[in-house]
Amino acid sequence: MDRVLIYRFYSSEAGQVIAESVTNSSINSLDNMIFSPDFNCLLLAHFQTGEIDAIDDISMVSVDSKYFDYLIKLPVKSSLVVPIIIYNSSNELWGLLIAHKYEQPRHWEVWEINLLEELALQIAIALQQAELYEKLQIANQELEQFAIEDGLTKLANRRHFDRVLDQEWNRCRREGKSLSLFLLDIDYFK
Repeated sequence: MDRVLIYRFYSSEAGQVIAESVTNSSINSLDNMIFSPDFNCLLLAHFQTGEIDAIDDISMVSVDSKYFDYLIKLPVKSSLVVPIIIYNSSNELWGLLIAHKYEQPRHWEVWEINLLEELALQIAIALQQAELYEKLQIANQELEQFAIEDGLTKLANRRHFDRVLDQEWNRCRREGKSLSLFLLDIDYFK
Protein backbone atom coordinates (compact mmCIF):
# COMPACT_ATOMS: atom_id res chain seq x y z
CA MET A 1 0.00 0.00 0.00
CA ASP A 2 1.35 3.40 -0.94
CA ARG A 3 -1.27 5.50 0.80
CA VAL A 4 -3.82 4.94 3.54
CA LEU A 5 -6.22 7.71 4.42
CA ILE A 6 -9.36 8.46 6.36
CA TYR A 7 -12.00 10.51 4.57
CA ARG A 8 -14.64 12.15 6.81
CA PHE A 9 -18.15 13.07 5.62
CA TYR A 10 -19.45 16.28 7.18
CA SER A 11 -22.66 16.39 5.14
CA SER A 12 -23.94 15.08 1.84
CA GLU A 13 -21.94 17.77 0.06
CA ALA A 14 -18.89 18.24 2.29
CA GLY A 15 -16.08 15.96 3.31
CA GLN A 16 -12.36 16.04 3.92
CA VAL A 17 -9.26 13.87 4.21
CA ILE A 18 -8.54 14.08 7.95
CA ALA A 19 -5.65 11.60 8.24
CA GLU A 20 -3.18 10.21 5.77
CA SER A 21 -0.06 8.08 5.66
CA VAL A 22 2.11 7.69 2.54
CA THR A 23 5.09 5.38 2.03
CA ASN A 24 6.83 7.55 -0.55
CA SER A 25 7.35 11.30 -0.24
CA SER A 26 6.99 11.71 -4.01
CA ILE A 27 3.27 10.88 -3.74
CA ASN A 28 1.20 14.06 -3.63
CA SER A 29 -0.45 14.52 -0.28
CA LEU A 30 -4.22 14.54 -0.06
CA ASP A 31 -4.02 15.46 3.64
CA ASN A 32 -6.78 17.94 4.50
CA MET A 33 -7.95 17.92 0.89
CA ILE A 34 -11.59 18.83 0.47
CA PHE A 35 -13.26 17.16 -2.50
CA SER A 36 -15.95 18.74 -4.62
CA PRO A 37 -19.58 18.47 -3.48
CA ASP A 38 -20.34 16.32 -6.54
CA PHE A 39 -17.62 13.82 -5.68
CA ASN A 40 -18.69 13.79 -2.04
CA CYS A 41 -22.27 12.93 -3.10
CA LEU A 42 -20.91 10.14 -5.33
CA LEU A 43 -18.92 8.67 -2.44
CA LEU A 44 -21.91 8.84 -0.10
CA ALA A 45 -24.25 7.21 -2.60
CA HIS A 46 -21.74 4.50 -3.46
CA PHE A 47 -20.76 3.49 0.10
CA GLN A 48 -24.01 4.15 2.02
CA THR A 49 -24.88 0.45 1.87
CA GLY A 50 -21.66 -0.53 3.65
CA GLU A 51 -20.23 -2.26 0.59
CA ILE A 52 -16.44 -2.69 0.46
CA ASP A 53 -14.64 -1.86 -2.79
CA ALA A 54 -11.53 -3.92 -3.50
CA ILE A 55 -10.33 -2.93 -6.96
CA ASP A 56 -7.22 -4.80 -8.11
CA ASP A 57 -6.75 -2.84 -11.32
CA ILE A 58 -8.67 0.41 -11.76
CA SER A 59 -7.97 0.52 -15.50
CA MET A 60 -9.87 -2.76 -15.90
CA VAL A 61 -13.06 -1.57 -14.16
CA SER A 62 -15.92 -1.79 -16.63
CA VAL A 63 -18.65 -0.33 -14.43
CA ASP A 64 -20.11 2.86 -15.87
CA SER A 65 -20.11 5.11 -12.83
CA LYS A 66 -18.99 8.67 -12.14
CA TYR A 67 -17.26 7.37 -9.02
CA PHE A 68 -15.08 4.98 -11.05
CA ASP A 69 -14.53 7.67 -13.69
CA TYR A 70 -13.08 9.85 -10.95
CA LEU A 71 -10.84 7.03 -9.67
CA ILE A 72 -9.42 6.45 -13.13
CA LYS A 73 -8.33 10.12 -13.24
CA LEU A 74 -6.17 9.60 -10.13
CA PRO A 75 -2.71 8.02 -10.53
CA VAL A 76 -4.00 5.07 -8.48
CA LYS A 77 -3.58 1.56 -9.88
CA SER A 78 -5.39 -0.36 -7.11
CA SER A 79 -7.84 0.80 -4.47
CA LEU A 80 -9.37 -0.71 -1.34
CA VAL A 81 -12.16 1.30 0.30
CA VAL A 82 -13.94 0.30 3.51
CA PRO A 83 -16.81 2.42 4.87
CA ILE A 84 -16.66 3.57 8.49
CA ILE A 85 -20.23 3.11 9.71
CA ILE A 86 -21.44 4.16 13.14
CA TYR A 87 -23.98 1.51 14.06
CA ASN A 88 -26.87 3.23 15.78
CA SER A 89 -30.53 3.73 14.96
CA SER A 90 -29.65 5.29 11.60
CA ASN A 91 -26.40 3.41 10.76
CA GLU A 92 -24.60 6.60 9.81
CA LEU A 93 -21.84 6.51 7.20
CA TRP A 94 -19.20 8.54 9.04
CA GLY A 95 -16.37 8.23 6.54
CA LEU A 96 -14.09 5.93 4.55
CA LEU A 97 -10.86 4.07 5.24
CA ILE A 98 -9.01 4.03 1.92
CA ALA A 99 -5.84 2.23 0.77
CA HIS A 100 -4.19 3.00 -2.58
CA LYS A 101 -1.44 1.34 -4.58
CA TYR A 102 0.26 3.59 -7.15
CA GLU A 103 3.09 1.85 -8.99
CA GLN A 104 1.32 -1.22 -10.32
CA PRO A 105 -1.97 -3.06 -9.96
CA ARG A 106 -2.12 -5.57 -7.14
CA HIS A 107 -4.47 -8.22 -5.88
CA TRP A 108 -5.96 -7.42 -2.49
CA GLU A 109 -5.67 -10.46 -0.26
CA VAL A 110 -8.61 -11.51 1.91
CA TRP A 111 -6.61 -10.87 5.08
CA GLU A 112 -5.88 -7.28 3.93
CA ILE A 113 -9.55 -6.64 3.28
CA ASN A 114 -10.44 -8.16 6.66
CA LEU A 115 -7.75 -6.05 8.36
CA LEU A 116 -9.07 -2.79 6.93
CA GLU A 117 -12.62 -3.86 7.73
CA GLU A 118 -11.59 -4.52 11.35
CA LEU A 119 -9.74 -1.19 11.54
CA ALA A 120 -12.84 0.62 10.23
CA LEU A 121 -14.93 -1.14 12.87
CA GLN A 122 -12.48 -0.14 15.62
CA ILE A 123 -12.53 3.47 14.40
CA ALA A 124 -16.35 3.41 14.49
CA ILE A 125 -16.33 2.00 18.03
CA ALA A 126 -13.85 4.66 19.18
CA LEU A 127 -16.01 7.38 17.62
CA GLN A 128 -19.13 6.03 19.34
CA GLN A 129 -17.32 5.91 22.68
CA ALA A 130 -16.05 9.47 22.22
CA GLU A 131 -19.59 10.62 21.44
CA LEU A 132 -20.96 8.81 24.50
CA TYR A 133 -18.21 10.29 26.67
CA GLU A 134 -19.08 13.78 25.43
CA LYS A 135 -22.77 13.20 26.21
CA LEU A 136 -21.81 11.89 29.66
CA GLN A 137 -19.74 15.02 30.33
CA ILE A 138 -22.70 17.23 29.39
CA ALA A 139 -25.07 15.19 31.57
CA ASN A 140 -22.64 15.39 34.50
CA GLN A 141 -22.40 19.17 34.12
CA GLU A 142 -26.20 19.41 34.15
CA LEU A 143 -26.39 17.19 37.24
CA GLU A 144 -23.80 19.32 39.02
CA GLN A 145 -25.86 22.39 38.20
CA PHE A 146 -29.02 20.72 39.54
CA ALA A 147 -27.14 19.78 42.71
CA ILE A 148 -26.15 23.36 43.52
CA GLU A 149 -29.25 25.33 42.58
CA ASP A 150 -32.88 25.35 43.55
CA GLY A 151 -35.09 24.11 40.73
CA LEU A 152 -37.77 26.75 41.33
CA THR A 153 -35.74 29.89 41.97
CA LYS A 154 -32.53 28.92 40.14
CA LEU A 155 -30.66 30.31 43.16
CA ALA A 156 -27.83 28.47 44.87
CA ASN A 157 -29.13 26.00 47.46
CA ARG A 158 -28.00 25.51 51.06
CA ARG A 159 -25.54 22.72 50.21
CA HIS A 160 -23.76 25.00 47.74
CA PHE A 161 -23.85 27.86 50.22
CA ASP A 162 -22.26 25.68 52.92
CA ARG A 163 -19.51 24.54 50.54
CA VAL A 164 -18.67 28.09 49.41
CA LEU A 165 -18.80 29.36 52.99
CA ASP A 166 -16.35 26.65 54.07
CA GLN A 167 -13.97 27.49 51.18
CA GLU A 168 -14.08 31.20 51.93
CA TRP A 169 -13.67 30.63 55.68
CA ASN A 170 -10.53 28.54 55.05
CA ARG A 171 -9.16 31.10 52.57
CA CYS A 172 -9.68 33.98 55.00
CA ARG A 173 -8.08 31.99 57.83
CA ARG A 174 -5.02 31.23 55.65
CA GLU A 175 -4.68 34.87 54.61
CA GLY A 176 -5.40 36.22 58.09
CA LYS A 177 -8.45 38.16 56.93
CA SER A 178 -11.88 38.46 58.44
CA LEU A 179 -15.12 37.27 56.88
CA SER A 180 -18.47 39.02 57.11
CA LEU A 181 -21.72 37.22 56.50
CA PHE A 182 -25.26 38.52 56.24
CA LEU A 183 -28.14 36.05 56.35
CA LEU A 184 -31.58 37.32 55.43
CA ASP A 185 -34.80 35.39 55.57
CA ILE A 186 -37.21 37.22 53.31
CA ASP A 187 -40.82 36.26 53.87
CA TYR A 188 -39.81 32.91 55.35
CA PHE A 189 -38.97 31.68 51.84
CA LYS A 190 -36.64 28.71 52.13
